[in-house]
Amino acid sequence: SRNAPKVVSPSFYNPDGSPAMMTYAVHGPPSPPMMDHRHSRHENTKRTFPPQYSPQYDAASPESTACQPRHFNERRRKNKRKSSKSTKPARSACNPSICIGVGIGFFGFVILVGTFCLVFVVHDLELTSDRNSDTSPFDMLRRQAKPKHHLRENWDVVVSDKFDVQGIKDDIKSKKINGEKKKDKKKIKASKTATKKKKKPDEKKIARDLALASSFSDLNWQTMDFKAKQSDAPLCSVPVSAQEIEHTLVTQVSEDRLWMLGHHCARWPGPISAVVFTEKTIESVYDYVLNGVPFESPTSGNVNDDMQKNMLTCPSGKVTLQTFNKIGSDEEEYPVNKLRNKALSVVRTSHVMYVDIDFWLSDNLYNTLQSDSVRQQLADDSQLALVVPAFQIPSQCKINEGHECRTANIAHIPRTKEDMVLMVNHQQASAFDPTNKGGHGSTRYGDWNSMDEGSIMTIPCVTSNRYEPYLAFRFCEDLPPFQDHFTGYGKNKMTQIMHMRRNGYLFKQLGGSFLVHYPHMDSKSRKEWNVGKQRDKKTDVELLTFKRGRVDKVFAEFRCWLENE
Repeated sequence: SRNAPKVVSPSFYNPDGSPAMMTYAVHGPPSPPMMDHRHSRHENTKRTFPPQYSPQYDAASPESTACQPRHFNERRRKNKRKSSKSTKPARSACNPSICIGVGIGFFGFVILVGTFCLVFVVHDLELTSDRNSDTSPFDMLRRQAKPKHHLRENWDVVVSDKFDVQGIKDDIKSKKINGEKKKDKKKIKASKTATKKKKKPDEKKIARDLALASSFSDLNWQTMDFKAKQSDAPLCSVPVSAQEIEHTLVTQVSEDRLWMLGHHCARWPGPISAVVFTEKTIESVYDYVLNGVPFESPTSGNVNDDMQKNMLTCPSGKVTLQTFNKIGSDEEEYPVNKLRNKALSVVRTSHVMYVDIDFWLSDNLYNTLQSDSVRQQLADDSQLALVVPAFQIPSQCKINEGHECRTANIAHIPRTKEDMVLMVNHQQASAFDPTNKGGHGSTRYGDWNSMDEGSIMTIPCVTSNRYEPYLAFRFCEDLPPFQDHFTGYGKNKMTQIMHMRRNGYLFKQLGGSFLVHYPHMDSKSRKEWNVGKQRDKKTDVELLTFKRGRVDKVFAEFRCWLENE
């Protein structure tokens, strides 16, 4: 092709304006230059051409040929074909850095879950070993972690219904007890239904209730013998010095709970006066309390090996015992106030601390009452009554006839304020009977938590006539007695508190000490009281056939007597 004829084409011009001659092969002009269009979009990018297409390019130069442009373009096309045929590398499924991060996060999550499970298992094993050992349950509570939602930061709610004691009892009941499997709910319901169908009405009880309703309907406060003062008690006008003040623990007890008296002796170093409701002789009762000699023919299923195992004896000369013969008495009409007055009748000290037998004392209660500061305030005011806050704990097992798991319950009853506060903070204790706010709602539980031992705080207002705390007070003639007309369960102690308020007694709260209610089965008196819960649906005559109705009748007459005294 080099020998082919050349044609001159004025495609370009010289610098002076004359056309420049360029030669090319006959077969046609060279292919247009390959321009890089990627850079043409940028304003500051200068377009460049191959040297053979520049205006200064001379085709006749020995260094160039007419076929060079074609050869150059051909190489570019071949390279483009090769690049199009080459296999592109496969794109990665994810960014390597993202994959590594996800893997590390998942591995960390697995480690976190495994650590949590391991800690939970080890913690459960520690608690199990603590339950099976002889370690105090309060030591176990101190070793446990204290999550915020288990702690009670505001002690004022200790008397509110936010603390669900019944819920704790239900949780305990729902667990397996003594290795027994839970029964099917349907079977339990069927058995209860069958029991109800088999039970026949007690004709004797119906006749008795009708007779009582007839007699109670004619009650009138003017003919009822309500007592205004204590009989055979020293005069309140005679002053006593602080050094002469001594306290006697006064209580009453039924035969099935007599085993608790030894635990009161262990916690109260002072004198004790107790009346026992029993058919046994006074000698056999003394043998049981002082020497642990069991009764020959127990009348209650609770007097068993478990009772003997957890029984404590009292030292000789410390306890003054009396008996109240229960032969011919109805257990549902337990003469609680007669027993209380009889126990008070033999007191020989200036002051008393009254408790029911199922309220156990803190170890320091006697020493706190006998402290110089407390005795001085009691000596200055004969009508000063000291309130000892009462708490309760749930039973450690399901309670049924003949079984109260006394060993576990006794181990969980606190003896010091530190243990009591610890249990309340862990929601294992609360104010006594939080569902009945009137009963102990006026007690300042929130302030008791911060009170020092032996300090005294005034209770400015009693918010309910049902207020019935346990008190330490002076035993003298002007002290209102317990009214004998109240028997069994209901309103038997609150009437004395109402009478004391009426006579001008001042109520103050004692710091550092407390009482704890021992969890037990409901007595027959309490079961009889619960029968009349639906009394609002009955007529006036039918109300008196229920225990609640009869108690309400006596209470109404007592209030009339109190207002006219």
